[in-house]
Amino acid sequence: MLERKILARIQNRLGPNRVGPFGLLQPVADGIKMLIKEDIVPTRADKVVHFLAPILIAATAILALGVIPYGRNMTPFTIDGGILFFFAIGSTTELSVFMAGWGSNNKFSMLGAMRAIAQMVSYELPLIITVLPVVMVVGSLTPDAIVAAQGGYSFAVHPHTGSSLRPGARWRSFSFSSRDWWSRTARLSMCRKASRRSSPAI
Repeated sequence: MLERKILARIQNRLGPNRVGPFGLLQPVADGIKMLIKEDIVPTRADKVVHFLAPILIAATAILALGVIPYGRNMTPFTIDGGILFFFAIGSTTELSVFMAGWGSNNKFSMLGAMRAIAQMVSYELPLIITVLPVVMVVGSLTPDAIVAAQGGYSFAVHPHTGSSLRPGARWRSFSFSSRDWWSRTARLSMCRKASRRSSPAI
C-alpha cells in the first residue's frame, strides 16, 4: 500500500483513495476482487494447461516457504539440501509462466511469457551466484546452519567482541567448536601437502 501511494505521488496521481480512510483498505478490496473474479478461458485455449498454470505458481510459492527458518526450531521442513530445494522449487515459476502463455493459444501471450521467463532467468542466475560464497563459508546447504552461522555477528555484518574467528574460541550457535574446525582445516591442508609430495612430477 505504501509503495502504491509513493508511486502515485511521484507520478503526480492520487493513488488509492476510495476504499477505507485514505484508501488504506484497498489491498483488502483487491484480495476480495481476485478471489471472486470470473475465470475467463479463451475459446481456443488449452483448458487444462490454462487451469494448471496459476495453481502451479501458487504451489511453488507455498513450497518455497517450507524450508525457511522462522526462528529456533521453527523450520517447517528441515532437509539437508534446503538451499538446493529452495532454488529448484523457485525455478518452476518459469514453467508455470510458460504454461500460462502456451495455454492461452495466443502468439502475443506466448511472446509475453517468453519475455517474462528471460527476465526471471536473468534475475535467478546472479542470485544463485551470490549464494555460493555463503554456502562455501558455512559449509552447509541447510538454511538452519546458515542462519546459525550468523549468530556471532551484529546485524549479520559486524562481528561481536571476542569474535569466533581466532583459534580456541567457540561459535555461538554452532554445535561444534571453532577448535574442531581449525583442526579439520589443518588436517586437510596436511593431506593436500602429502598428496602433492607423493604425486610424481610431470
